[in-house]
Amino acid sequence: MNETSSLSSQSSIRSTATMQNRRKVESKENEEKRRLEMRKWRQERQNDPALRWLKLMPLFGIIPSIVIVGIIIWRGIADLPKNNFCLKFQDDFDTFNLDIWKHEIQVGGFGNGEFDMTVNSRENSYVKDGILHLVPTLTSEKIGEKQIFNNFTVNLIGQGCTGDTFEKCVRTSNSTNSSVIPPIQSVRINTKNTVSLKYGKVEIRAKMPKGDWIWPAIWMLPKDSKYGPWPLSGEIDIMESRGNSRGYVLGGNEKFSSGLHWGPNPGLDRYLMTTTQYSKRLSSYSEDFHTFGLEWTEKYILTWVDSPTRVVAYTAFDKPFFKRGYFPQYFGFNMSTVVDPWSQTGNPATPFDEEFFLVLNVAVGGTNGYFLDGSNGKPWVDKAPSAESDFIKAKDTWLPTWDKNPDNRGMSIDWIKVWDKYLNMDSSSLELRNLRSRRKSINVIPYRYQLMLDRLYTQCVSEGVIPKDDTESCVVLKTDSNKYAIYPSNRDNELVNLLSGFNVEVAILVKSLNTEAILDLIPIGNDYVELLDNSTVQVLPSLSMLHRARKHQWGSLFRQEGVLVIWSEHVDDIIEKTIKYEKSIFDIVAQGLDQAIDLTYKEFDVEKISLEKKRPYVFVTSIISTLAMSLMVILFGLGAKTLVIVSMIDNYWQRLCLMLLLPLQLLFTSFVPVACVSSIFQIVGPIKQISQNSVYYSGKPPKRSEDLQLAHITIQIAVYTEGLHSVIDPTIKSLKAAMSTYERQGGTSNIFINDDGMQVISKEDALERQDYYRNHSIGWVSRPKHNKIMENGEKFIRAGRFKKASNLNYCLRVAKSIDDGIKFDGLTYEESFINAVKSEVGCQAGGEITIGDIILQLDADTRVPEDCFLDAVSEMNESPEVAILQHQAAPMLVAFNYWENGIAHFTKMIYFAIRYICGSGETSPFVGHNAFLRWSAMNEVVFQNEQGQYCYWSESHVSEDFDMSLRLQVNGFIVRYITYCGDGFQEGVSLTVDDEVKRWQKYAYGCSELMFHPLKYWLTRGPFTKLFRNFIFSNMNLYSKFNILGYIGSYYAIGAAWIMTLINYWITGYFMEELDAYYLISFNVLVTTLFVFTFLSTLAFTIFRYRTSSTTFFAGLWENVSWLPFYAVFFSGISYHVSVALVSHLVGYDMQWSVC
Repeated sequence: MNETSSLSSQSSIRSTATMQNRRKVESKENEEKRRLEMRKWRQERQNDPALRWLKLMPLFGIIPSIVIVGIIIWRGIADLPKNNFCLKFQDDFDTFNLDIWKHEIQVGGFGNGEFDMTVNSRENSYVKDGILHLVPTLTSEKIGEKQIFNNFTVNLIGQGCTGDTFEKCVRTSNSTNSSVIPPIQSVRINTKNTVSLKYGKVEIRAKMPKGDWIWPAIWMLPKDSKYGPWPLSGEIDIMESRGNSRGYVLGGNEKFSSGLHWGPNPGLDRYLMTTTQYSKRLSSYSEDFHTFGLEWTEKYILTWVDSPTRVVAYTAFDKPFFKRGYFPQYFGFNMSTVVDPWSQTGNPATPFDEEFFLVLNVAVGGTNGYFLDGSNGKPWVDKAPSAESDFIKAKDTWLPTWDKNPDNRGMSIDWIKVWDKYLNMDSSSLELRNLRSRRKSINVIPYRYQLMLDRLYTQCVSEGVIPKDDTESCVVLKTDSNKYAIYPSNRDNELVNLLSGFNVEVAILVKSLNTEAILDLIPIGNDYVELLDNSTVQVLPSLSMLHRARKHQWGSLFRQEGVLVIWSEHVDDIIEKTIKYEKSIFDIVAQGLDQAIDLTYKEFDVEKISLEKKRPYVFVTSIISTLAMSLMVILFGLGAKTLVIVSMIDNYWQRLCLMLLLPLQLLFTSFVPVACVSSIFQIVGPIKQISQNSVYYSGKPPKRSEDLQLAHITIQIAVYTEGLHSVIDPTIKSLKAAMSTYERQGGTSNIFINDDGMQVISKEDALERQDYYRNHSIGWVSRPKHNKIMENGEKFIRAGRFKKASNLNYCLRVAKSIDDGIKFDGLTYEESFINAVKSEVGCQAGGEITIGDIILQLDADTRVPEDCFLDAVSEMNESPEVAILQHQAAPMLVAFNYWENGIAHFTKMIYFAIRYICGSGETSPFVGHNAFLRWSAMNEVVFQNEQGQYCYWSESHVSEDFDMSLRLQVNGFIVRYITYCGDGFQEGVSLTVDDEVKRWQKYAYGCSELMFHPLKYWLTRGPFTKLFRNFIFSNMNLYSKFNILGYIGSYYAIGAAWIMTLINYWITGYFMEELDAYYLISFNVLVTTLFVFTFLSTLAFTIFRYRTSSTTFFAGLWENVSWLPFYAVFFSGISYHVSVALVSHLVGYDMQWSVC
């Protein structure tokens, strides 16, 4: 394309030159004055006491939280035992000390119907290599197979039988009555007369046996049975297991039980209420040694395995055991009265308040139900008389499961330690606690619309707003079906039809003597009347022009009908607004108008920049962030307490190194407490602030000043290969309507398209675009295609991964060069235009290329409200510290499919959340479009790239908008969020899953770019970027830094989710039993996430929308809940793609998102 065509037409240039020459050229002197004024308001802002309090507020939460954490840790340490218990017994089994360990010798099964007789034999109990082995063996190996079944007598009296009856010491086999000699010889030893304790601590390191129907146990019995026979005096089971392999229905050697037996008689043993089963996931307790422990105090009794922090069973002595058991009043065949056997002590620990001794035994089989009938090939039935005989006859089925090596067949004990009494430890100091949330159910009863209309109308009449005999005034209310109802119902429906396109919640039409009188006083042609309180009321020719009213002025006079119409988005404040308007009109009618209101705009002197009215700081977000930070400090403190307490318990202090991960935890989790506290505030906190104006937020439009020189607005749009007629043209038409409105108000504007597709698309399409731009007076600049070989032989490089930033910079440099040529070199527009285009290699341009004082940044698929430019200019004039006005936007649907509707709902939720958080005092985010930017502020943060070119947008960051926002805020500017245009700004959403995934990847990559250098630069440049360091040490509000870090960290949390879940799967699968108490498994993370982001956030968002009259409660709830499956599927899959982007940046992979 030759130079002539690249410059468009000469007539277009001359026309543009004429427009430029009509504009006032700013001199260097005025530029310096502007800079002086800028420094002045910066200083005033820094000295603002409210801002200082805003910055200090987080410290008022963090410092007390740190103190609370210190107290929590100190109390935790104080509640621990002070190591004043004494070791009373220790056996490392260098030898088998039979003076301490007494064998119980019996043949009777010990009440459980066990199939073994216990003996004092070194084949069954012996010490080898410092290990005590308790081993079951076959009786037939001693007496022969036949003797088991018939004509053999076992007499243990001579061996020192400890049984209290003859039957427990002597047995004769008889095949006639199925009486057999116990088929197994085993062992049971105790310390009844040597070592016992009442309150203390026991630790036993042991390995369980391996083999079907083996029954090992480590337990304790009362020394004196003070309260009666078993179970009245209690039983403490430290460990009780089975030798069966994994998969046994009741649990094999991978599980063990621990707990207490107690009750007024054997039939009312309530052990199930105080017994817990513990398991290993992949291995078993027969493969290695494990430490089984007991802690027993006046307040509680607990058992643990491998570490005191891994509690198995815990029973607090907080109420008497008789009350705990819920025993029946009568029991047994004779229905005997059940009495409390422990009432005489008055001690809730009874019967566990007496001396107990240790018992170690390995039983085999039994008929008490410990092995379930019919399960896993069990060869006997408990109630059968031949149970013991059936067991031994099936020896070939279970004996092969027994290890042939006796050392591995039975229970092996490495050491035993017993500590006697130590100081009381309140159960509240234990680390094993479950947190439960109490939830309130919320029930909302909607009003009937007819009753509301009647009430509103009646109230207007009673307040004197509507005359009693009026025949034209009415009230109109929006219903659930988005239709309008009018009251009285006999009124003209014209207002109803007009409001249908105006989209307000409620409106009141008032026709009174006041409205007619003030309209008579207002000169024809005046669009506004200024009231005595300096507010204004717009005046429109007729009700048919209602659609052109400034919606957020909430009222208008209509000359033809002689009426006043007041509208609102909230039913609650419509009466107040109506009364206020009516009173203001009455006051001005009473005083009369001296002259018409002249709404022409006067010349504006740059030296008169000042705040018309000082905006307040809102502290709600600061309070939310302070509470969130305090919550995080306390939660981290509780984690630190766990580490300290656990380390003090088991003396493994190396785990404190985990506290080095706190910064990473802060990055990953800070978004969660913010979401949690914000949700609570949305439910019960103040919401008035979102309809008001503050430093970082505008809920109401600014006052339009009379002496305001309207700034020139440049509408900058970056386009690529979007369709001219399907995408670009509808956007231009929307802009033309807004530009027309602004011009009628006295302002000027131009469209500046940065067309990166002009030299990429076909020549025919390029010519069509140029014709379109020329016909619509659009200025445009285009650069060469990426990697195109230029005339000098070099490749033209479009810098950046997303290319948008370099496109904007390229075009802004061209426009700046044109303006500088006019301002400082005295060139005409045509001359400066030619020079600027020639200075950029391969540049093509046409139309009016200039940059106004304000830039409206838009995407190619955008719609804008007709009357928004003047408000933006007024805000920029009132608040010179504002660099960006970020407008709320609504999704623009084009496909109307399920996917687009889902993303549209998500977008609405995001903007609604931003509305709340910014209205509550947070700095607005900058999303890169639908935003007005101050050109002078952009020039304050301009920088040079490696080629020496001036750049406004960062070409080295994917999230160039985030980078721009940070640079502006670090330099003292603020970003303000605007909502008074409602849904006037509209933007397209991702039409495919792939587009949305790329969008998330772009954001994640951008966050990583802002925060970290690639890994290869960490040794030379450090891990953190200069921009991030400047951000951390800048004078920005602390709570804003915290929230921004939470936003950045949320991408890392999402990206790491699938990786950490996979790692957690293997860790919990292979090392669950070895995990520290500090470790948080994925399920707990899932529960937290579901509660905060699915339940609490959904409920809070619903209630917040209801409180702001955006929807009814149930309609909003259904809308939010109905999209939860959509979000569940999408966010479950987005983690991998986000992680790819994050890792790509860290490893230096050149990730691209656009075709160049």
